[in-house]
Amino acid sequence: MIKNIKELSITPERKILLEILDHGLEQTRSEIVLGAEIKRSGEILTVQKKNFDLSKYERIIITAIGKAAGDACKFLESVLEDKITKGYCIDVSDKELKMIEHTTGTHPYPSEKNAAFSKAVVSILSNLKNTDLVIAVISGGGSSLFCLPYETECEAGVEIFKELTKKGAAIEEINTVRKHLSVVKGGGLAKIAYPATIIGLLFSDVPGNDIGMIASGPTVKDKTTIKEAKNILKEYEINYAGELFETPKEERYFKNVHNFLICSNKTTIIAMLKKAKELGIFAKALGRDIQMDANTTGKFLLENTKPGEILLAGGETTVKIKGSGKGGRNQQVALSTLEMIEDGNIVISCASDGYDYTEAAGAIADGETLKKSKKEKLDIKKYINGNDSFNFFEKTKDQIITGKTGMNVSDIFLAYKKPLK
Repeated sequence: MIKNIKELSITPERKILLEILDHGLEQTRSEIVLGAEIKRSGEILTVQKKNFDLSKYERIIITAIGKAAGDACKFLESVLEDKITKGYCIDVSDKELKMIEHTTGTHPYPSEKNAAFSKAVVSILSNLKNTDLVIAVISGGGSSLFCLPYETECEAGVEIFKELTKKGAAIEEINTVRKHLSVVKGGGLAKIAYPATIIGLLFSDVPGNDIGMIASGPTVKDKTTIKEAKNILKEYEINYAGELFETPKEERYFKNVHNFLICSNKTTIIAMLKKAKELGIFAKALGRDIQMDANTTGKFLLENTKPGEILLAGGETTVKIKGSGKGGRNQQVALSTLEMIEDGNIVISCASDGYDYTEAAGAIADGETLKKSKKEKLDIKKYINGNDSFNFFEKTKDQIITGKTGMNVSDIFLAYKKPLK
């Protein structure tokens, strides 16, 4: 999965950490996790021990959104090819599918292309019966890719998203606002498809795995309110003159909805723990998801790592944009870590989707990085303040390159502290 793993493995310690990360990413691929969670025997489809009799349904429609959508659809076609009536998929990479119509959408910002896809899906799902089955793949990136506002164009939501992101809002806050602007979010898809049965296959990219926040929860009964959305806009001083709309609260829209959490960064971490054990290295998982400022995350990771061990974690940091440089939150984590790194210690921060707002997935920070930065006469503080982590790590050649991975379970962190002498 890590295309430049050989070039990055310049010390034995780096090599071990990168092998562990690479294995974790590999084992989180859609076809692997779906293969473990979904089985079919004749007319019976089993999802996490719950059985669905496919013979009961006149039509089976696939709707897939997000960065795991394309690969998930390949798997579903292999399992359900003779049963699929129609299928619609949107993600960020081109995919060749047999029966499911694929759209390559835009991310992180929605577009009219995304809106056109969303309108087409809504049109199909608006006329379903209780004898129909919708299998909905919902994954990270879906909030932007599945975009259908009530009254505004998608571009209006883009400006709100940009402002909230720039000011360091958490993903839960951003998605709360998104829900109250959209026809399809916050349970909107469930209302549209009612009274059909829905099987929701959810790939979590949100800390804590609140399924109502994954892609802004199109199939999940929403707990948030217009008042909460307004308070978030007020807190971050965002002037929005348009109207907000309440999400569906009626229980009837959700009585035929079955949501399954298929995958999260816990999946990745479990795979990494197994790999570390195979390598004979002691590793432990942090007991909670990381949600903090990117500039303090590296310090936190190292403070919670004991000498001679590897700490593994998942989560999503925030970055308050001050400069005009290039880079994402994972590279910012690694860059800020260099201010307190000791020789022999390592911190890795990596976006599981392979895109840290740049073509790099993340970066590695250690004593070798420091040596190279001194040789290049790079001012670390200047790059931190300028939010220019991409250009820093491009110069030190410490970027992690995976390409788009076809999944999104948020961010993955590894920390290593050298043994005491």
